[in-house]
Amino acid sequence: MNNYEQGIKNIFWTGDSKKKYLFIIVAHSDDFEIGCLGTVLKLQESSVNFSIKLLTFCASNEIRKKEQETSIKTLNRLGIKIELVMFNYIDTILLESISDIKKDIQKYENKIKALGGDICVITHHCNDRHQDHVCINNAVIQTLRKHRVITFSILKYEEEKFVASFYVSLNGHISKNKVAHILKNFPSQHGKNWFRKEVFLSQLRVQGVHANCEFAEVFSIEKMCI
Repeated sequence: MNNYEQGIKNIFWTGDSKKKYLFIIVAHSDDFEIGCLGTVLKLQESSVNFSIKLLTFCASNEIRKKEQETSIKTLNRLGIKIELVMFNYIDTILLESISDIKKDIQKYENKIKALGGDICVITHHCNDRHQDHVCINNAVIQTLRKHRVITFSILKYEEEKFVASFYVSLNGHISKNKVAHILKNFPSQHGKNWFRKEVFLSQLRVQGVHANCEFAEVFSIEKMCI
């Protein structure tokens, strides 16, 4: 493992266990792919051995549900170890079910802990203007009190305050593969005027400028104990 790989591993995991888990908790079926797929693809190309437990809560729409299942199957075929768990909560009104959501998160945290290893939680950020996203953030923070929590921002119509803690540099190959994967696997979203190749690539490029590299994903550290 080279110095860069050691550095990126230390950002996400602090322990020495050979078992590394990303516990990714999102509201909607494309949130994971939009928020941090580039970083996952980069980790996959490194020598870091990790697995992902992905919880998606708004999966009551059958079309959206099948899209994410197809997306994850594609990523699994690339060698990325992702276990997908979907819940049938209703889009836009997650807050009404936050007590049940916290119980679901706790249940799957216990399952991961039983396997042993180091856990890093990735989810929506605390100032997200989308009501479902901020509900998931609150549920995560109020439930998973002992883990490192890293958050991402998803582009939307409203402006919001997102404080960057670190960037993960991406090359053009990974960035284009990320965007191509999103566009191919979530056709139901093509009617949205922000769901465009040039929008996704431009965002990664601007974040790359901020980090003095070609392309980048950006994250905020909401909780970390060293």
